[in-house]
Amino acid sequence: MNRLKNIFFWIGLGIYGLLLFLLLTFYRLPVDKMLGKALTLYTETQTRVSAETVSFSLPLSYALEKILCEVHWPQGVSKDRIDSLVFGPEWSGLLSGSLSLKTEAVFARGRMEARIGLPFLGQGYFYAKSSAIRLEDLSFVGVVLNHRVSGNGEAELRLLGDVRFPSRLNGSGFLRATDGTVESKLPLAGLRNIPFQSFSATLVIQKGVVYLSDGEFAGPAVSGSFSGEVKLDDSMSRSLLNITAQVRPGPMLNENEMARQLVASLAAEGGPVPVHLRGTFRNPSIRWGKD
Repeated sequence: MNRLKNIFFWIGLGIYGLLLFLLLTFYRLPVDKMLGKALTLYTETQTRVSAETVSFSLPLSYALEKILCEVHWPQGVSKDRIDSLVFGPEWSGLLSGSLSLKTEAVFARGRMEARIGLPFLGQGYFYAKSSAIRLEDLSFVGVVLNHRVSGNGEAELRLLGDVRFPSRLNGSGFLRATDGTVESKLPLAGLRNIPFQSFSATLVIQKGVVYLSDGEFAGPAVSGSFSGEVKLDDSMSRSLLNITAQVRPGPMLNENEMARQLVASLAAEGGPVPVHLRGTFRNPSIRWGKD
């Protein structure tokens, strides 16, 4: 009997030591640096993440505050601040055969929540929803689009499949923005920023192709519609863009003679101005006028 007790004692002590070692390891992990490396691998950009404070709590959750995310894009460098970020495992996801992680973040005067499941027996998934995001507070949006954007944004995205392989994903979602402006690169009535009242689009993802439908935008300067597709690549930077918008001038432009002449040179009389977005995420190109 004493021998059996000794065996259980040493086994218990070994398990306790292992758990204590794992706990101390997780407690001391530089999670902000690890997030930067993970984003670098996934986006193929040089990304640095640093947090002013990092706290650890059971079961295996981390809370980061006052975070700076610096990304070196081909178009330039973006620096975005996140007020707080909390993430940890979602244990219920194990029942569906996936390693699940849930995240909540407060940034750009809004909030985002996300859940991701990496498959080991079942199917992977990704869900994200953001609301009340001020687009002008997102540095990376202006850098990537090469146009400063403002407004109130929200989005939702649901995906099935392994997010490590975008070309195999299926899902749906939407994008929406209201009461904002977009920086103009053309002399449209002398406007440096084109105001808009609404912008929205529905997303359907099938076998790694994102189909944009019901795309609409409206405002005093321009209004119109857009549609197209984005063919996702496992290397996101190589994903192919094929989107066309039909832009109609509004009262703000029609009142300006120079703007009317510019519109007339880009489209048939009375017709909308076609705008084509082509290329890849890494090297997008915008062209005005007919093909």
